[in-house]
Amino acid sequence: GDALAAKAYLRQCLQLGCPADEIHYNLGELEQEAGTPQAAIEHYRAVGDSPYFLVANRRVAALFLQSQQYRSLHQHFADQREQYPRRAEQLFALEAQALSTANQHQSTLELLNQALGLYPNSESLRYARAMTAQSLGDLDQLEQDLTTILALSPNTTRPFLMHSDIPLRIKQID
Repeated sequence: GDALAAKAYLRQCLQLGCPADEIHYNLGELEQEAGTPQAAIEHYRAVGDSPYFLVANRRVAALFLQSQQYRSLHQHFADQREQYPRRAEQLFALEAQALSTANQHQSTLELLNQALGLYPNSESLRYARAMTAQSLGDLDQLEQDLTTILALSPNTTRPFLMHSDIPLRIKQID
């Protein structure tokens, strides 16, 4: 009853010109709670570049992961990067995080290699690749990425790396 009334209200708001992104996000939540993931995905996909954008994409990723739809996950994020190029770096990071959560480490590595080809100075993408390399046991890639991060911003990353539990094989950072 309440969910049905909420959906009707939100659809009416859409027709009256209320902010569509917020309404689609809320409709997505209602559909997700009702156990209709495909309808939820459709609403989350309708959320544009707004404060709801990243969380809606995170929800889409979670729904695709629940049913192990990795191709659909990848296609969704590829479409989003094309439609919202300004958000492409963030979308790569979200997709990589989703794949990593699903223990799809090889796919995560391939995606991050692609992303770093486009955004070579992205510390967050490079760090994600370092952690993925560690998961795959590739200490050379881990070391290479962490060394690059240090070179990109030594003053902010050095204290973090010096106090982390990452098994660095670097003898001396300076």
